[in-house]
Amino acid sequence: MPTELIETPVVESPEGEPLATPDFETQISTLNKRLTGKDQALTRAQQERDQMRAEAEALRQWKLSKEQADMTEVQKLQAERDQARADAQAARSEATAARLARDFPLAAQILGDNLALADSVKLAEIEARLKAGTDETEPPARVDPNLPRRSPAPPAGKSSYEQLRDEFMQTPSSAWLNRP
Repeated sequence: MPTELIETPVVESPEGEPLATPDFETQISTLNKRLTGKDQALTRAQQERDQMRAEAEALRQWKLSKEQADMTEVQKLQAERDQARADAQAARSEATAARLARDFPLAAQILGDNLALADSVKLAEIEARLKAGTDETEPPARVDPNLPRRSPAPPAGKSSYEQLRDEFMQTPSSAWLNRP
């Protein structure tokens, strides 16, 4: 398909002077200048934000140091005690989680971080169910109703006269009468 040039007609103003057609290069340069100005404003705003965050952190640190300086010896010891209690509690919970993961490995795989939320009785039940589900038992053989099982094949080779006679004698006479 050949491309056709579309000519823009020159429109005359009421005074009779032709109006200028839009200059696309001028419009592009104007838009690029606007974009550059907006990028500069964004960069300046981000720098101001980072500077204010740094100032806020410095003020927090100054406030913390002032509070530490103003604390009495008793308050400092109480804060240390509270921190030590929190650390001990965290260590206990980690040890409990490790013990439960060791005692109930299958439940630990399934529950993950939520292992500590369940009690040991519930974990034992979960573990028993998971162990029962992982036993490699062979499923029962499927019997196709359209193709039922066949009786085992007779032993290979010819039967002797004595074997045939014994089989005949063991079969009741009523079985011979009801044959189709």
